[in-house]
Parts: sequence; structure tokens; C-alpha cells
Amino acid sequence: MSLPVRRNITGVWYKFAARCSQRAIQILISRVYFNISDKNTVKDIEITGTGGVFLKSGYSDAVSLGRKKLEILSPEKVCSVCGVNFVENKYIINWCGKDYEISLNEKPDYNIALEILFLHYLTSEGTKKPENRLIAFREVPGASFYAPKFIQRAVGPLVRTFGKEPETLVETGMNLGGIKSDAGNFAVRLNVLPNLPVTYIIHAGNEEFNPEGTILFDATASGWLPVEDLVFAGSFGTYELIKNKK
Repeated sequence: MSLPVRRNITGVWYKFAARCSQRAIQILISRVYFNISDKNTVKDIEITGTGGVFLKSGYSDAVSLGRKKLEILSPEKVCSVCGVNFVENKYIINWCGKDYEISLNEKPDYNIALEILFLHYLTSEGTKKPENRLIAFREVPGASFYAPKFIQRAVGPLVRTFGKEPETLVETGMNLGGIKSDAGNFAVRLNVLPNLPVTYIIHAGNEEFNPEGTILFDATASGWLPVEDLVFAGSFGTYELIKNKK
């Protein structure tokens, strides 16, 4: 086998391995944060084989890289661009109506999945404020690969929780600082992050049709987070709504 061909095959293998490890990380983050137990998730984890090793190193690598990038950025610029505050060497970031701290020197006391999401957001250097133009998740560049899991982890639980009581979606969202939206029968726009509004919608059912749900992003969303992070952002928002439903 010629050297160029061998190098090409090796490169393909490394890309495949990286994809597998990233997939394993995404699965475990979902399980840790959502506290979900379902057959598909368990099966996926078993298929990854050595995924446990990748998962542990993947978490620490993501946090380490994110912190290193954040440290070299100007706090003034980060605050201006991302809509956050910087007080006593800590960034204050609003997540679904609640303030969280990101310290440059201390580990946070909340879920590591959120820490990674916050670091990615703060270091994204997004340049566009929300345009108030809504798009479906499938319209986000590169979303097709993640669409089934997005429906399973974000849309499905939304419908199961609020489908029979759609008015409670709006009430719960507004209690989290959201704004009632006219994007559907029962819809609320929730700023999961300062410049990342997500609109959660329940279309009420009737005798003939079951209730349905939709989750829409602002058209600028991919400028703030990569598509795999948008899966988590949308899903995390769903579970914040579920946790706070009265």
C-alpha cells in the first residue's frame, strides 16, 4: 500500500474515532443532566465500547480548552458581545432567568455540562444580536445528523409534559423570565442564554389530533454555538421548563 493511501486511511480512522468519542460525550451529558433512563440511550452507550475513557477525558479537555480561550479574551469584550457581567474575576451569565458564575480560578458547583456550554458561549465571539427571525432546528447548518436526538431529548419531553396542559407552558416560561410568543397556540420565548432565545411551542390537540410541539431558534443561533451545543441548549431549556412546572 502506498504511503499517501495509508495516510489517507489513517486520517479517516482518526476522524471516525473522534466522532465516536464526541458522540459518547454527548450521550453521557444528556444522561447526567436530564437524569433520563431509556433503552436507546443505554444501547448507544454500550455500542461505544471504550466510550467511558473518551467521556472522562472529553469533559476535562473541553473545560480546559474553554477556560484557556476565555482567559486570553478581554472581559470587556466578552461582556459587550455576550451580554454578561464580570465581577470580582467572575463572569455572571444568565441561564433561563437565573444567574450563574463562571470563575477563572474556581470550579463551579453546578453541572459540568452547563459549564462547557457556558464556556463555548462566552468564547464564541458571536457578532450578531438576535434578529427575531425564527428557524426550525433542521434549518441550522449541519443539524440533520442531530435531528433525531433533538426530537427525542427536547421536543418529546416538552410535548409529554405540557401537551395536555399547554397553558402551563406559557406560565412556566414566563416565571423563568420568558416572554409569551405568538409563534403558536401556546408559545413562550425563553432566553436560555443572553443572546440565544429559544421559542417553545405546544400546538393543542383535539379529539382527532394529538398535541404537538415545536422548538424554534433565532436565525443567529449558529453564530453563538455549534449545532451539537444547540441540541443541549434547546434540551436543557426543555428540562428547566419541566423542572419548574407547577
